[in-house]
Amino acid sequence: ISVYLPAAFPEDFPADQIHPDGYLHFSVDDSNSIFEDLTNNRRRYKSIFDQPFLGFMKQLHDRYGIVVSFYVFYSWNLNEDCFTLADATDRYAAEFSANADWLRFGFHAIDAAAYENLDADTLRVYYEKTVNELIRITGSEACIDTFLRLDRYTADDACVEALREEGVTGLLTAVLGDGRTACYDLSDEEYALAHQEDWFAADGMPYTPTDICLEWLESDEAFFDVTAQMIPEPQMVVFTHEWILEDANVQKYMTWLAAFAYEQQIPFRFPEDMA
Repeated sequence: ISVYLPAAFPEDFPADQIHPDGYLHFSVDDSNSIFEDLTNNRRRYKSIFDQPFLGFMKQLHDRYGIVVSFYVFYSWNLNEDCFTLADATDRYAAEFSANADWLRFGFHAIDAAAYENLDADTLRVYYEKTVNELIRITGSEACIDTFLRLDRYTADDACVEALREEGVTGLLTAVLGDGRTACYDLSDEEYALAHQEDWFAADGMPYTPTDICLEWLESDEAFFDVTAQMIPEPQMVVFTHEWILEDANVQKYMTWLAAFAYEQQIPFRFPEDMA
């Protein structure tokens, strides 16, 4: 995977509208295969950054200073003979820990079907099981991201309270207009307010919206349009999915955003550090 050259932004791009306190955060959902790849290649990879997806992020970090969160499945399917985090090597724990200032891992779901019929007690077990393995794999609690995007944005009020008690510091909501009729325990009015104000807090749990899903961008023009809509906001939250991270356009638009933020002196931050 190679890093693309920065984009030439249109002359009428409204860079003067960047929020004075704005920051940019990248994240990758549905993550699991990076740990399987590291495990399968543990005798060949001398570094975690020999893994292609992690290597791509390292290039962007070294050039532009990005920070990134991977939101992780314990397994793709617990009902089948799939790789789980319990199978993952901890050979690279020291290196993960050494990069915790910019590379972190958080809970997404126990597996891809777990969002169905989820209750608070079950979610608590899933969360602890996943995070305990992530701490073992990465060697440090400093590598754990506590401001999460849950799979399918599924969590009722009891689930949200259980996560708060587990130390979760916030939740990233869906991209506005993606057709969802529900987002965590938020009412329609609260969800709209979170997007309007770019931040909403209830009962000790903050919510902030996701602004861009990179694989939804169908053209360079769409990239410039949605970026222009995002930059006046204090929390600029951009994500993709691990299963499409090798896509050329996803890589290109992530690089363009990283380079733009660097050039405009927009800092890269983790939302958990701002909560």
